[in-house]
Amino acid sequence: MIIENERLAAMNNRLCSLRAYNLGNSEDLLSQIAVKEMIAIDDSWQEFVGEAAKAKDEVLRNLRESLQIRRQKEVGWSILVALSELEFKFRELSPHNVLDAIKAGEIPNLKIIY
Repeated sequence: MIIENERLAAMNNRLCSLRAYNLGNSEDLLSQIAVKEMIAIDDSWQEFVGEAAKAKDEVLRNLRESLQIRRQKEVGWSILVALSELEFKFRELSPHNVLDAIKAGEIPNLKIIY
């Protein structure tokens, strides 16, 4: 009975480890996806093979969704930083010098897309 309890505890630990992930930046999420994809769902899972397969699919789906959201946020943050830098640059310039600064490449020529 003790051996069986230890086996079940070990399987539950494997399942918990399979289900565990952290939300970080896109690089962290990509790394976790790669690690989870490499986990083999085979006979070593014994009677938990079905549960392990479902857990792996679920965690990969969640990580991929989180990655998509994280990438969108990171793009948004980089746009906000760029706009903040442009705003600061524009405040330094007089209205007469803005066009000259754009032509000189000091300020990118932005295209607004609707």
